[in-house]
Amino acid sequence: MKSLSWFRPIHFRFLLLTLFQGMASAAVLPILSTHLSLDLHIQPIFIGIFFAINTVAGIAISTWFAHHSDHHMKRTSILRVAVLSTIIGVIGIGQTSNYAVLIVMGILWSGMSATILPQLFAGSRETVNSERMVLLQSLMRAAFAFSWVITPPLAFLLLPVLGFQTMMWLAAGVFGVMFILIPDTGPIKHHSRSSTPDTRILTPHILAIFAVFMIINMANSTYIVYMPLYLLNDLKMPTFIPGLLMGLAAAIEMPLMIAMGALSHRWRLLAPVQVAVVAGILFYFGMTLSDRLSMFLILQLLNATLIGLSAGLGTSIFQSLLPNRPGMAATLLGNAFKTGSLAGATIGALIAQFGQYRGVFLFSTLGLCLALFLVCWADRQIRVINKLT
Repeated sequence: MKSLSWFRPIHFRFLLLTLFQGMASAAVLPILSTHLSLDLHIQPIFIGIFFAINTVAGIAISTWFAHHSDHHMKRTSILRVAVLSTIIGVIGIGQTSNYAVLIVMGILWSGMSATILPQLFAGSRETVNSERMVLLQSLMRAAFAFSWVITPPLAFLLLPVLGFQTMMWLAAGVFGVMFILIPDTGPIKHHSRSSTPDTRILTPHILAIFAVFMIINMANSTYIVYMPLYLLNDLKMPTFIPGLLMGLAAAIEMPLMIAMGALSHRWRLLAPVQVAVVAGILFYFGMTLSDRLSMFLILQLLNATLIGLSAGLGTSIFQSLLPNRPGMAATLLGNAFKTGSLAGATIGALIAQFGQYRGVFLFSTLGLCLALFLVCWADRQIRVINKLT
């Protein structure tokens, strides 16, 4: 057991917190668009506006907390405020059918919950040496993926039985358990400041990588929102099918994330992301052509490859590029995801409102083709920089 001698109780807490954050998110997000569309009869374009506003709030709030966490604010306090605010938002979403109130509660839910995961990753980084950091964070990503194996299928199965309001109370209960488990990590380890860390955020290759992860999540967020509507409204499939597909993809993602964490030192920094983007292009193009359950099930292997390889190493990639700014590095990835969600919510809503749900998947295919170009260019730039230093 020598190889696990570095693993301490606080690391187990971080794993549990990541697992419960994923469970609570997976209990809300997949069924939320279904609730807005089928229960509240909100048009697709207004569903997109709802998610877009939530995303903007998430970017603003998580960035503010990231900046202050890297300076003087205690991560434990940030996490407690974020979790409590998220509980209020989730309960509020379940209680109201008023669109304006939904937006306010959505800002609390999405804006504050967006802060939790980056702070967990930044906090975990400060409890382990750099050699074990990638493995620990890959385990945390795998725990997050595991939460999506069971929770979305259960959410879609329980939704007709318990109702949306009860589902939100259950999600709030999970966040309540998280509040109890938040560890006191002590004072934040402040790193020496110079002009280098701040200016490096704006370098072309980091911006290109930011855009790649933005496009990946743009595709994934539109898939989570509009895939259930496509299957249930257009193809008239049973209610549990969307959750089954999400759970299957998450189950395949887990071993990929763990393997990437253990073997990441054997490949160039961006090589796994290049493979992931190619898989994503094939997946979304396949979604535009498929209308049978068997094909959707097979395609989840490609979907899992896209998310497992990219999300599994995303935080480690940004922290490798910004080693003196752990909070900002984790939030930079989170903001790439949220910006992608904003673009996906806006463009996906327009396509779904005035076109077809299949068009959303075609749009994602084209976006990932651009991402492939950008990640290959960034990989070449990093190799050139490494040769010069």
